[in-house]
Amino acid sequence: MRQSKLSNRWLALLVAAIIIILVVPGVTQAKTNNTPQIHLQYASFDPLGGEPFVPAEQRMSIASLETATYLLQFCGPVREEWTAAVTQAGVRLYDYVPDYAFIARMDVDVASKVQDLPYVRWVGLYHPAYRFSPALKEMRFTTSSAEPVLLDVQTLPDVDLAGLSARVKSVGGNVISTSADGTSGYLRLFVPAGQVDALAAQDGVLWVEPYVELSISNDVGGASIMEADTIRTAVGLYGSGQIIGVSDSGLDVGTTSATMSDDFEGRIVDGQAMCATHYVSPSDQRNGWNDLNAHGTHVSGSVLGNGVLSGSNPGSHTYASTFAGVAPEAQIVFQSLDSDGDSGLECIPADLSTDLFSPAYNLGARIHTNSWGGPTGDTANPFGGYTLQSQQVDSAAWQYKDLLILYAAGNDGIDGNSDGMIDPDSIGAPGTAKNALTIGASE
Repeated sequence: MRQSKLSNRWLALLVAAIIIILVVPGVTQAKTNNTPQIHLQYASFDPLGGEPFVPAEQRMSIASLETATYLLQFCGPVREEWTAAVTQAGVRLYDYVPDYAFIARMDVDVASKVQDLPYVRWVGLYHPAYRFSPALKEMRFTTSSAEPVLLDVQTLPDVDLAGLSARVKSVGGNVISTSADGTSGYLRLFVPAGQVDALAAQDGVLWVEPYVELSISNDVGGASIMEADTIRTAVGLYGSGQIIGVSDSGLDVGTTSATMSDDFEGRIVDGQAMCATHYVSPSDQRNGWNDLNAHGTHVSGSVLGNGVLSGSNPGSHTYASTFAGVAPEAQIVFQSLDSDGDSGLECIPADLSTDLFSPAYNLGARIHTNSWGGPTGDTANPFGGYTLQSQQVDSAAWQYKDLLILYAAGNDGIDGNSDGMIDPDSIGAPGTAKNALTIGASE
């Protein structure tokens, strides 16, 4: 009996010792034993094991720099006192990068000092090679150096966009538009392909990707496929009191007067011609928000057309057997993105958060629906990619927490293996955003 008690006591002590070892790791242990990775689109790597190969023309040299953009990795889940300490030491922290790392700005002396802090695992330069999208890397090898390339560029939020625009122009480029949302700066620009490396190496540039013209996505739909009447009857919701933002090719005749279709007249909060200020080519500029394609009118009808022209009676909530949309008593903020009536949308802003969602939100829209999207520009993996525009959707969702952003999944889904399900990675961007509600399979 005594032997049994002693055995139990020793067992308890052993278990307690193991628990202490497991739950009280020191900073030194975290720094030497854990192997967190730096996860970039360029590569995933453990920086203490060495950085990935970077071509000489896409590297930055510490010897040539004073203040530069770095990656700073902490030794474990980031603590507030750690970020406060490195900030006090002269580091500016920006976007988070898994695992436990940040994009950071500092000078060479500060980089040397913070590297020696016990909770800083690694500090290394954010090379231009890390700033290229996979699609752009492919384009750079197939495009002549003199041919202009249309790009979207993301910068740190405190970059002088006017100064960067001037440098782009000095090498034969042309800046179409700039924007900033407090977390990043954005430029849409043409630059000779031979200058892409130099562009990525500019101070404060974070990301460079080809701009691919997006197109309308909802080519088959309507209230009957969505069974809108069944939803209205079951739930008794008609959209009254709601304002919905819709961006697309245009809306009917583009006016708030009586000449607007009776299915929308009287419920238009505002119509905005995005082609008046956001366009790729001067030939795309136009001031009207009328529909040159009919797609935007079709989408708006599905969303909130009241079906008056097909026999509905909104006064008594009578919509059965008509072409009324899902929310026939809601109001609309319409934003036209089309300049010429084809399937492409030439006037999508460089920053969706600031220039598309924000104006609609400020007019009261708390739902914003977008039946457009497209490939990422990467011919090897054209769909399913996370682009700058996907990120901007997520930024807007974070900034406007009571705004529901909807996107169409696209028209490119196929069931190649005939298993009854759409194959993975067929969703177009920016429907690949993490915090949008992306909708597909209407048929």
